[in-house]
Amino acid sequence: MDRSRRRRRDRRPRRVPVRELTFGVLPEEAAAALVLPDGAEPATLRGETAAVEAYAAATGLPWEPVMGIRLFRLGELTPRDPAPAGRARPARAADLPLLGEWTADFAAVHGYPPRDDYTDWLTERITEDRLHVWEAPEGRPVAMAARSRTVEGQSRVHLVYTAPAERGRGYAAGVTAAVSRAAADSGAAEVVLFTDLANPTSNALYRRLGYRPVADHLGIRFTTG
Repeated sequence: MDRSRRRRRDRRPRRVPVRELTFGVLPEEAAAALVLPDGAEPATLRGETAAVEAYAAATGLPWEPVMGIRLFRLGELTPRDPAPAGRARPARAADLPLLGEWTADFAAVHGYPPRDDYTDWLTERITEDRLHVWEAPEGRPVAMAARSRTVEGQSRVHLVYTAPAERGRGYAAGVTAAVSRAAADSGAAEVVLFTDLANPTSNALYRRLGYRPVADHLGIRFTTG
């Protein structure tokens, strides 16, 4: 590293954490040279692995990994055959109490900041038909998945969750395929999602549905006070 850059970093004012920093597509060299305004540093950072590691090394601050994730892009959608029992449908307002419980559990498992109430967050997705559930044959919701709004031709699948007692029956595959198709039908030229590298089950599932790996990403937490 250029020593003059290191000296400039050393003369920063007291570290002022910001809640989170997320890198888009950022080369390693640009990440290493990035200096936030007013002496700020992120409390957490997420982005492509090489860029995150380059930025963290340049700051000289101690950090720890939080999660390794992989970006996938949908190629040709290949729904499970035979399909799991039941059907997909758009979520409805009547589903909100159950979906709120599922979302809280999803956030806790994946380390997202908890909320006291997910009603508004979920209602927005329900109103825009961006949240689907999978119903068991008797009409009972057993899984869910959501998609982001389509922005610049891209939509991201997220919030893939199956009720713990219902896992292993293919419901996640069914609802993910449904919401992926809905994203494509909405005009998304690219449908993407992230997976936890520590979860081989979900990584294999998305590959079977036609998703292909693009890049590995890393989430870290800076450990200074």
